[in-house]
Amino acid sequence: MARVLVVDDDPMARRFTMGCLEAQGYDLQDAEPTCLFRILSILHEAPPDLLITDLVMPDCPGQTLIRVCREDPHLKQLKILLLTGHGDIALAHFLQSMGSTHYLTKPVAPPELADCVKRFLQGELAVDPGWSLACRGTVAVSMTAV
Repeated sequence: MARVLVVDDDPMARRFTMGCLEAQGYDLQDAEPTCLFRILSILHEAPPDLLITDLVMPDCPGQTLIRVCREDPHLKQLKILLLTGHGDIALAHFLQSMGSTHYLTKPVAPPELADCVKRFLQGELAVDPGWSLACRGTVAVSMTAV
Protein backbone atom coordinates (compact mmCIF):
# COMPACT_ATOMS: atom_id res chain seq x y z
CA MET A 1 0.00 0.00 0.00
CA ALA A 2 1.07 3.60 -0.52
CA ARG A 3 3.33 5.35 1.98
CA VAL A 4 2.05 8.69 3.30
CA LEU A 5 4.02 11.20 5.39
CA VAL A 6 1.97 13.75 7.36
CA VAL A 7 3.79 16.96 8.38
CA ASP A 8 1.99 19.46 10.59
CA ASP A 9 3.10 21.48 13.61
CA ASP A 10 -0.20 20.71 15.38
CA PRO A 11 -0.13 17.19 16.92
CA MET A 12 -3.94 17.03 16.88
CA ALA A 13 -4.02 17.87 13.17
CA ARG A 14 -1.49 15.11 12.48
CA ARG A 15 -3.56 12.61 14.48
CA PHE A 16 -6.76 13.71 12.72
CA THR A 17 -5.21 13.32 9.27
CA MET A 18 -3.73 9.94 10.09
CA GLY A 19 -7.02 8.83 11.65
CA CYS A 20 -8.86 9.70 8.44
CA LEU A 21 -6.48 7.48 6.46
CA GLU A 22 -5.92 4.53 8.84
CA ALA A 23 -8.86 2.48 7.58
CA GLN A 24 -7.60 2.82 4.00
CA GLY A 25 -4.54 0.68 4.78
CA TYR A 26 -1.88 3.25 3.97
CA ASP A 27 1.59 2.98 5.49
CA LEU A 28 1.37 6.15 7.60
CA GLN A 29 4.14 8.17 9.19
CA ASP A 30 3.96 11.58 10.81
CA ALA A 31 6.63 14.12 11.57
CA GLU A 32 6.71 17.25 13.67
CA PRO A 33 8.26 20.00 11.52
CA THR A 34 10.82 21.28 14.00
CA CYS A 35 13.30 21.90 11.19
CA LEU A 36 13.17 21.85 7.40
CA PHE A 37 16.34 19.75 7.24
CA ARG A 38 14.82 17.11 9.52
CA ILE A 39 11.80 16.74 7.22
CA LEU A 40 14.05 16.55 4.16
CA SER A 41 16.11 13.87 5.88
CA ILE A 42 12.95 11.83 6.53
CA LEU A 43 11.85 12.29 2.91
CA HIS A 44 15.23 11.13 1.60
CA GLU A 45 15.58 8.16 3.95
CA ALA A 46 12.26 6.64 2.94
CA PRO A 47 10.51 8.65 0.21
CA PRO A 48 6.73 8.43 0.60
CA ASP A 49 4.24 8.19 -2.24
CA LEU A 50 2.48 11.25 -0.84
CA LEU A 51 3.45 14.12 1.44
CA ILE A 52 0.57 15.82 3.27
CA THR A 53 1.67 19.12 4.76
CA ASP A 54 0.23 22.18 6.43
CA LEU A 55 1.05 25.66 5.18
CA VAL A 56 1.59 27.73 8.32
CA MET A 57 4.29 26.05 10.43
CA PRO A 58 6.74 28.26 12.35
CA ASP A 59 9.90 26.17 12.00
CA CYS A 60 9.25 24.68 8.57
CA PRO A 61 6.87 26.76 6.41
CA GLY A 62 4.80 24.68 4.01
CA GLN A 63 5.64 26.86 1.01
CA THR A 64 9.35 26.44 1.70
CA LEU A 65 8.98 22.68 2.11
CA ILE A 66 7.10 22.40 -1.19
CA ARG A 67 9.59 24.61 -3.03
CA VAL A 68 12.60 22.66 -1.71
CA CYS A 69 10.98 19.36 -2.70
CA ARG A 70 10.40 20.66 -6.24
CA GLU A 71 14.03 21.81 -6.50
CA ASP A 72 15.43 18.50 -5.18
CA PRO A 73 16.08 15.99 -8.00
CA HIS A 74 15.09 13.06 -5.74
CA LEU A 75 11.81 14.64 -4.57
CA LYS A 76 10.83 16.61 -7.66
CA GLN A 77 8.01 14.21 -8.63
CA LEU A 78 6.74 13.67 -5.07
CA LYS A 79 2.98 14.11 -4.84
CA ILE A 80 2.14 16.77 -2.27
CA LEU A 81 -1.22 17.55 -0.71
CA LEU A 82 -1.35 20.93 1.01
CA LEU A 83 -3.96 20.69 3.75
CA THR A 84 -4.56 24.15 5.21
CA GLY A 85 -7.10 26.71 6.29
CA HIS A 86 -4.97 29.59 5.01
CA GLY A 87 -4.60 30.79 1.48
CA ASP A 88 -4.90 33.63 -0.96
CA ILE A 89 -4.37 34.27 -4.64
CA ALA A 90 -0.59 34.45 -4.18
CA LEU A 91 -0.65 30.94 -2.70
CA ALA A 92 -2.78 29.78 -5.60
CA HIS A 93 -0.22 31.06 -8.10
CA PHE A 94 2.60 29.50 -6.10
CA LEU A 95 0.90 26.09 -6.11
CA GLN A 96 0.21 26.34 -9.82
CA SER A 97 3.91 26.84 -10.43
CA MET A 98 4.89 23.84 -8.28
CA GLY A 99 3.19 21.01 -10.21
CA SER A 100 2.00 17.69 -8.70
CA THR A 101 0.60 19.67 -5.77
CA HIS A 102 -2.99 19.59 -4.64
CA TYR A 103 -4.79 21.85 -2.17
CA LEU A 104 -7.51 20.83 0.27
CA THR A 105 -9.12 23.34 2.61
CA LYS A 106 -9.60 22.90 6.35
CA PRO A 107 -11.86 22.01 7.93
CA VAL A 108 -12.25 18.84 5.91
CA ALA A 109 -14.54 15.89 6.53
CA PRO A 110 -12.72 12.56 7.01
CA PRO A 111 -14.39 10.88 4.00
CA GLU A 112 -13.49 13.86 1.79
CA LEU A 113 -9.83 13.70 2.85
CA ALA A 114 -9.66 9.92 2.40
CA ASP A 115 -11.26 10.19 -1.05
CA CYS A 116 -8.93 13.00 -2.11
CA VAL A 117 -5.85 11.03 -1.04
CA LYS A 118 -7.06 7.90 -2.81
CA ARG A 119 -7.86 9.73 -6.04
CA PHE A 120 -4.61 11.72 -5.93
CA LEU A 121 -2.49 8.59 -5.45
CA GLN A 122 -4.34 6.83 -8.26
CA GLY A 123 -3.92 9.81 -10.60
CA GLU A 124 -7.67 10.31 -10.83
CA LEU A 125 -7.94 13.96 -9.78
CA ALA A 126 -9.01 16.01 -12.75
CA VAL A 127 -7.13 19.24 -13.35
CA ASP A 128 -9.46 22.20 -13.12
CA PRO A 129 -8.08 25.11 -15.16
CA GLY A 130 -10.65 27.44 -13.57
CA TRP A 131 -9.66 26.69 -9.99
CA SER A 132 -9.95 29.28 -7.27
CA LEU A 133 -9.11 29.40 -3.58
CA ALA A 134 -12.67 30.61 -3.09
CA CYS A 135 -13.81 27.10 -4.02
CA ARG A 136 -14.43 24.57 -1.27
CA GLY A 137 -12.68 21.24 -1.66
CA THR A 138 -9.89 19.89 -3.78
CA VAL A 139 -7.97 22.01 -6.21
CA ALA A 140 -5.76 20.05 -8.57
CA VAL A 141 -2.81 21.94 -9.98
CA SER A 142 -0.73 20.72 -12.87
CA MET A 143 2.18 22.15 -14.80
CA THR A 144 3.15 21.05 -18.26
CA ALA A 145 6.42 21.78 -19.96
CA VAL A 146 6.19 24.71 -22.33
